[in-house]
Parts: sequence; C-alpha cells; structure tokens
Amino acid sequence: MNHGATSAPLAPDLGAIFEFQDSRAGTSLGVSLATLLQCLCIAEQRNLVPPFEADWAVETIPPALLEMAQLNTDDADANSHQG
Repeated sequence: MNHGATSAPLAPDLGAIFEFQDSRAGTSLGVSLATLLQCLCIAEQRNLVPPFEADWAVETIPPALLEMAQLNTDDADANSHQG
C-alpha cells in the first residue's frame, strides 16, 4: 500500500439529512445536505457569506445544484446585503 498517494476527494452524500431539534417546542426538522448547499449558494450570490474557494466549490457542489440555486440578476441585486 502506498501511503504517499493521494486519492480523489469523496463526493458528498447530497441525500444526507441533518436533524435540527427545538428542545423548547419538542419538535425537529430534517434538512438535506443538498438543501443546505443550495441555501449556501444563494447566500454567496447575495454576498451574505464570503465567496467560495473555486477548488472547494468544484469538488463539493454539483453543477445541477448550482444551476438550481442560481438567482437571476434582479433577485440578486434586490436582495443583496447592504453593508
């Protein structure tokens, strides 16, 4: 076995579910990794989070998911963070 060899990163499991619990209300909510990544893409377009590093985005976010999260220019401009 060659311990010095690097392997390609594993593709994320977009179907993975994150469970958020509200202990006061006694309820929980499941959100898929795909949904969280779409929200993150929208936040990036609206300048609410720092820009993604290109390598990370290519390795982590499938092109179809990026396309689904794409805002049109009017939406992005109207809702961008004014700092």
